[in-house]
Amino acid sequence: MSSHIPEQDEQLTRFLGRFQNKLRCILGAKLIGIYIHGSVAQNAFRWERSDVDALAVVSERLTAAERLHFVEEIRALSVEGPAKGIEVSVLTEAELRWGAHPYVTECHYSPFWDEYVREAGWENWDEESRRDEDITSHIFNLRQRGIVLEGPEITALFPVISRETFTESIAYDEHDAPVDMVDSVMNLCRYHCFLRSGALLSKEEGLQRMLPELPAYEAFLRRILREFYAGTVYLDEALAETAERFKEEMLTKRAKERIAPKRKPPAE
Repeated sequence: MSSHIPEQDEQLTRFLGRFQNKLRCILGAKLIGIYIHGSVAQNAFRWERSDVDALAVVSERLTAAERLHFVEEIRALSVEGPAKGIEVSVLTEAELRWGAHPYVTECHYSPFWDEYVREAGWENWDEESRRDEDITSHIFNLRQRGIVLEGPEITALFPVISRETFTESIAYDEHDAPVDMVDSVMNLCRYHCFLRSGALLSKEEGLQRMLPELPAYEAFLRRILREFYAGTVYLDEALAETAERFKEEMLTKRAKERIAPKRKPPAE
């Protein structure tokens, strides 16, 4: 297990060990590597409010039966994990080498995706149905701030994602995703910071950086930060209108500034 995982968080370390062993059992000889991104890699993980974000790479496609087994096993482990469970996608080495945005996943599980993988026949979805707009941003995050749980180095498997492609992937998420979650508001802040400077920040870092620029929303953003620390997932209905106004403000602000990078993104 990578030494980059915070040693002081024994609960997380034990859970990641279980997760690693579970993927080994499920994917068997097809497994090439397991990679962690998100809050764990950004040293922003808290058991009471976070999830474990991962990408697993396999040598060949999964069968329908393997997909069903994967979801059943990860679902059971997820409920024993941190507050937001596990979000994991499986991709083939060939897809990472020859594919392009949006990438085709072999399988995906997260608590928010659970309703879809309870539908009859999902395991037989064709490639177009298994394309995931979010994988591109996950790869970009992984290459910037990622952890190898096992397998080859990140740069040996995962392609370079251009700034333009990454921007396209997060724009899709921002415009289509409702701002009914604490994370949604925080992501608006951190992505704005990225588009300005090329700095890839954690959710908390992004919000803190935007606070001085948005005095009209200071009380709202400090409330979001408190809810984040408390492990709140969904916004209180009383904040819904303010959240929508904030989203429009951020998107308008971005358009007016016609943001260009002030420096190149960190070298990979």
